[in-house]
Amino acid sequence: ALDYLEAKVTSTHDMKFRERIIQIRGQSAVFKRYLLPQKEVIKKLQTVEQKWITDWARRHFQENYDNITRMIEESQEACERSQILHDELSNALSEKLNRSMYKLSIITSIFMPLTYVTGIFGMNIGGVPGINDPQAFNVCMFTMLMIFLLQVFFFKRGKWF
Repeated sequence: ALDYLEAKVTSTHDMKFRERIIQIRGQSAVFKRYLLPQKEVIKKLQTVEQKWITDWARRHFQENYDNITRMIEESQEACERSQILHDELSNALSEKLNRSMYKLSIITSIFMPLTYVTGIFGMNIGGVPGINDPQAFNVCMFTMLMIFLLQVFFFKRGKWF
């Protein structure tokens, strides 16, 4: 299951796999929690000097101890691999969020000066420049267009987009 998830996550960065990764991490943690006490018990049984523990039993204990150790190592590897997959998804989500925030920042920086100009000329007070000039609207629109084009020029020159 982890091999399949690794292939899918690294190729698609799809967030739908997140729940399955969390499920695998939980399962491997529970698996490890139940195996660790068994490993300790078998280790103690190997060192106990009793009549009923024969050489065959000691070899059997050693074999079981080795198997449990291997299973614990595999469950730890599964935890680590699922953590790497989880980090990969988190990084992809952060990168996506950063790109969105970057786009919003550029849009904001383009429209902020234009909003300021329209706010100034939208006030209902006396003394606003061009209030009696019929060409004032055209001059204001031309000025805002020039501000917009200058911003786009500087953004392209700075390789911001």
